[in-house]
Amino acid sequence: MPSYLGPTQLTPAQILSDAQAAGFSGSGLNTIAAISEAESSGHTQAQQWGPWQNGVDRGIVQINSYYHPEVSNSQAFDPMQAFAAAFKISSGGTNFTPWSTFNSGAYKQDLGLFSGLNPASSQTPTTTTTTPTTTTTTPTTIGGGGSTNIWHLVGGGFLLLIGLWVVLQPDTGKMIADAIKSVGKATAA
Repeated sequence: MPSYLGPTQLTPAQILSDAQAAGFSGSGLNTIAAISEAESSGHTQAQQWGPWQNGVDRGIVQINSYYHPEVSNSQAFDPMQAFAAAFKISSGGTNFTPWSTFNSGAYKQDLGLFSGLNPASSQTPTTTTTTPTTTTTTPTTIGGGGSTNIWHLVGGGFLLLIGLWVVLQPDTGKMIADAIKSVGKATAA
């Protein structure tokens, strides 16, 4: 499962604060906060895509580009705007079935992160830096969306970048296919 997390990860207090500012309250506030943790681990630039799904799941709340084209990439990757979009998608914080981690119950394991927190106690975003390695093949779970091998994230980084480029540049896929055909014809000649 190709994935990208990005360098900015919000704390549970920041997640609550942003979700509350978007209109979430009561149990809906904790539910969307736990969903965002399960979906993206609080990473504001998280992306997931694969052949099993349409579009790309984007941002802290993993809003799918195919099912929600009204949400731009800049909105999906901005936590305040992403939670505002999620508020609309969830019918005002009352219907969370558009998120697979809600339907599977995976979000429940993250509910404890938000109990007893004051949403107003937001802190500065945490920036993390990771050093890639291709020697580790320990399975890991990314954002509650299923398990994947760490090699897919690091060792397959080149393909990941090409895949992201193709997704973000629709005409590029055709250009790459044409280039491959041209190379094949030149090689056969």
